[in-house]
Amino acid sequence: MARKRRRSASAGAGGLGPFGIFLALVAIGVLIKYWWVLLIVLGVVGLTVAIVHFARTPAPPVMARSPKPVRPVEPPSVMTPHRPALASEDIADQMRATKQVRHLRDMQEWDYEWIRLTHPEKSSRELSEIANAHFARGRSIGVNYEWASPLGSRSDEPAEGVGVTPEAPKRIPPDTDRTAQAEPGELLARDPRTMWAWADYLDGRLSLPVSDEDARQVLAAIPPGDHVEIFGAVAIGAGLLGATDTLPHEARFAARTFDRWILPCPGRPAEIIPASSTRHYGTARPVDVARWMEQSNFAVADGRRLRAYSDRMRVDRFDEGAGLSILRLPDNPFAPVPPRLGTGGEDALVADYIKSVTHRVRKAHANYGAGDARLALHETYGENKDRLSRAENYLECAVDDVKLHPRIGAETHKALVSHFRNADLKAAFFCLALGLPYPGEKPLNRVLKRPPTPADFY
Repeated sequence: MARKRRRSASAGAGGLGPFGIFLALVAIGVLIKYWWVLLIVLGVVGLTVAIVHFARTPAPPVMARSPKPVRPVEPPSVMTPHRPALASEDIADQMRATKQVRHLRDMQEWDYEWIRLTHPEKSSRELSEIANAHFARGRSIGVNYEWASPLGSRSDEPAEGVGVTPEAPKRIPPDTDRTAQAEPGELLARDPRTMWAWADYLDGRLSLPVSDEDARQVLAAIPPGDHVEIFGAVAIGAGLLGATDTLPHEARFAARTFDRWILPCPGRPAEIIPASSTRHYGTARPVDVARWMEQSNFAVADGRRLRAYSDRMRVDRFDEGAGLSILRLPDNPFAPVPPRLGTGGEDALVADYIKSVTHRVRKAHANYGAGDARLALHETYGENKDRLSRAENYLECAVDDVKLHPRIGAETHKALVSHFRNADLKAAFFCLALGLPYPGEKPLNRVLKRPPTPADFY
């Protein structure tokens, strides 16, 4: 009995036996080989259960929607008839009126800027009141050079803080003799010595009123062979310190030529300051880039300080000169007269003139401005380096003009002759200012210094 019990116990411990193990292996093989079939069957069964479940779920009650409001029908818009095309005269009148309005607006902006500069201590509200009172009088500083007191004083008095003469230039009736009596602008615009500088001054933003006496004093004080390089505002005195963003009340209209400063003085002779007695020591540029005015500072030999004011793009001409930008120079005895146009055979005349000017300018540059010749020039005329540098700008610009010039056939004969005439006069002025022959026969030679010997010390 004990043996049977042990046999039955060992049989239960062995499990299913060999046949059970075989069935388990067969089941595992079927699962490995047909697992995808089982997945499909399970998926079909799950989808069927889901469909039956949603089919038995009751549908939600239908909510009635509120009807949309009916928009009223808008009447069709009325088409405005097209304007008839403007005639050429109407277009010209309209353009002329638009240009006049734009010009007046620009003048008012300049007037407001000038009032702000002359009244730096006043607030924005006070400046607006002054400007409105000024505009109500129908006057403009930039249009007719008339000054009116913004605070309601006499109309023939200048505004407070403006250092100009109360005498404003008067308009000349059309039936008067313009040769004997002309406006200041006409006097300066017709003279070759001031023509370009005056046009450039009017094109800038800084524009002081100029009287007839001021213009005549400037023209009378220009030395022979010289010309005005820049017009601007100048303040001179012993107590001028530091920089300023506003124009001081001492500032007055002045001219800078190649060799002197000319400060007109109403009622007495103009003050003339030689350029050799002034020394440039700096240009004050405002921190705010919106400020358009800058000042160039000079020390005068008598101890005074001179401030020259102009636009940001023009202020450097007080120190460096206008040799790199000037477009009109007075006649020079060193430069031959250009050919007269309109006499026939102009192509040949213009070509010969261009060739002669190019030869003179390049020869002058080879004799005075290249290599050892330039070193010899600085050894001989280098006592006043500022003056020599200003003169060299004229020669260098003349050389550039003959290199980069308008082509024959692309421009008119007048444009060609004017371009080369200006280049010829620049190079001739360089020689005239330094006392050199134009264009010169041979290059300047350097003076070789003898080294010291014992004989110099015994």
